[in-house]
Amino acid sequence: MSGGIILERNRRMQVSCIAVMTLALCVGTAFGMKYGTRKDAAVFTSGMPLSQRSEEEWTQIQLGDSGTDGAVMICQGGKYRISGTLEEGQICVDTADGEKVVLCLAGVQISNSAEAAVYIKNVEGTTIQLEEGTENILQSGSETAAENTENTENAADAENTENTENTENAADAENTENTENAADTENTENEEEVLPVKAAVYARDDLTITGEGALNVYGYIRNGIHTTNHLTINSGTIRVEAADAGIKGKDSVTITGGDFTVISGGDGIKSHDTAGEGYGQISISGGTFRIESGGDGMQAETTLAVSGGDFTVISGGGSEAAPDAADRGEGSFMTPPDGMEPPLSDGGGEEMMPPMDGQSGMDGSEGKIPSEQERGDGMPPTMPDNDGQGFPETPEDMEGKPGAARPERGVRGDGMSQGWPEMAGPGVEETAEESEEEENTPSCKGLKSGTGMEISGGTFTIDACDDAFHSDGTILVSDGALFMKSGDDGIHADTELIVTGGSIEVETCYEGLEANQIKIEDGQIRITSSDDGINANGGRNVWRGRGMRDMEDVEENEEEMPNLCISGGAVLVNAGGDGLDSNGNLMVLGGTVIVDGPSDNGNGALDSGSESGGRCMVHGGLVLAIGSFGMAESFDSDSEQRFFSCRVDSGFQAGSVITVTDMEGQILYTHTAAKEGDSVVFSCPELTKGETVFLDVDGRTQEVEISHGI
Repeated sequence: MSGGIILERNRRMQVSCIAVMTLALCVGTAFGMKYGTRKDAAVFTSGMPLSQRSEEEWTQIQLGDSGTDGAVMICQGGKYRISGTLEEGQICVDTADGEKVVLCLAGVQISNSAEAAVYIKNVEGTTIQLEEGTENILQSGSETAAENTENTENAADAENTENTENTENAADAENTENTENAADTENTENEEEVLPVKAAVYARDDLTITGEGALNVYGYIRNGIHTTNHLTINSGTIRVEAADAGIKGKDSVTITGGDFTVISGGDGIKSHDTAGEGYGQISISGGTFRIESGGDGMQAETTLAVSGGDFTVISGGGSEAAPDAADRGEGSFMTPPDGMEPPLSDGGGEEMMPPMDGQSGMDGSEGKIPSEQERGDGMPPTMPDNDGQGFPETPEDMEGKPGAARPERGVRGDGMSQGWPEMAGPGVEETAEESEEEENTPSCKGLKSGTGMEISGGTFTIDACDDAFHSDGTILVSDGALFMKSGDDGIHADTELIVTGGSIEVETCYEGLEANQIKIEDGQIRITSSDDGINANGGRNVWRGRGMRDMEDVEENEEEMPNLCISGGAVLVNAGGDGLDSNGNLMVLGGTVIVDGPSDNGNGALDSGSESGGRCMVHGGLVLAIGSFGMAESFDSDSEQRFFSCRVDSGFQAGSVITVTDMEGQILYTHTAAKEGDSVVFSCPELTKGETVFLDVDGRTQEVEISHGI
């Protein structure tokens, strides 16, 4: 670009060198030129390779007074300490291959209405060091300009909008190939072409940010911090406001510490490359994060791994902004009690334990596991051992093949046969308009990954318009404290969800946990859902109450029997739909499972995929599943652990106290119902086949004979 802003000779920058070095200063046109031809900018060289310099040897660059216009080009590897102000200015790094640069920002203010404030064009690797005690401000564009660009014809620049392909402005999308303006993409070989403005801090090589200072980045044209290679952040107090992505490392993002505030029109933190192994990844091991995003809070094209940190994320306006939030209605699911707080520990705090003596459970309920004295034998309930190696071996008739034989359900305590209602969906097909609308809807998830997600630590408070945690592949939660509100699912994995530890609390959602294969081996889980609490999906019918959903995944999963297996931990569910729902097998091997199921007769506290040959088995643990009787199910009669299912005379109401005692009068379990119903399913190791137990509801007692289970 010709006719740019002139850096006047009488405003030359003050440069001091601590060590002997060569300094070249050229004065001339600073802006309005094409990237790669910035020949007349102020040029700095350190005179000595970084590897040959001591820690104390810095090239000092003092930017001009407020109002000075110009650019500073660093064309040789070295260490540069920069302070001062540039309006309509830029720091540009363009060195020979193999050289590294350290930029120490020591009180910098740089604004540029048309381009990046810091542009790292060519260098082996750049480190931005934030000097302790300093505040640094980098800005591209203006806040007014950013507001005016929303919902315009240039929306193709938004990387999260899938509809950017095949549009007139598709050249601005990084992955757009074979367009007339392909020279604008990051991989262009013609260095003389003008690159699109992508960020306030834009790097075309690896970038590391460290130091104890503060950095405020305002990316009003597009992104805040953006590198086309690997981005690493180790420390600093960093605030980013961006029209699109807040923090983006195209190849990968690695964060080990720091204090972050990110406000973005698109994704908060993003990596989207798939060029090879290790690309498209986000890895976070520490730091404090406050993210408010118009798109996903975090989005990794391949894997997202978090082992530590404190995260507060609001995506897409939060759960109340979900399209169907108003359709949930009062009373469709129970609201958690006032004063419910997010988890405070990094996994396994007392907050998430099942309700014990005198403690409030979900929705103010009280639960009680009997003491040693009440039990009479002086021993606590015992749970079967499980080696955590996945689902147990099953007999041939439990293999889950469609049409496989299965024993009939247990007969209820009132002598009524439980029956097998048909569960096929109504066969409503998705219209072309609905499909197009869904494709054009931006993703507004809390944390999202393309192939896998692993949470092994950290504290999360997520309020998401869409899923709070989502993976197109697998999710593993082994530790951490996860508190969430979701406009859709709390945690959703397209293929497999495994929970081996930590605490999970889903305060508001459509469905709590959802995947084709769900394994809960340990941990503490509390869910309040308007539909299913836990859902192992798949099969040929995926009626979800809001229409056919995720149909592209059904064809992949329908040949694999869905499985929901709980072998340990504590699971508390308060569901407006099915409590525990599997389109295939539902198995409880251990742990404590308490389900407040639906009060309507269209769902059940337990629901397995009998129509697909699925089984519903209890082999260990303590299970209490209550709800409506209309579509209630029980466990298969050949389960290894004894159980009973009973229709309660006169039913129970929200707040009713339900107590199960043995023939000796010892309390096996007591629970306060969250809502009305008339069905109870109960199982624990202390039940003995042929004996009678007593079910008491608000002082009304009925006898139930234990006749089911081996």
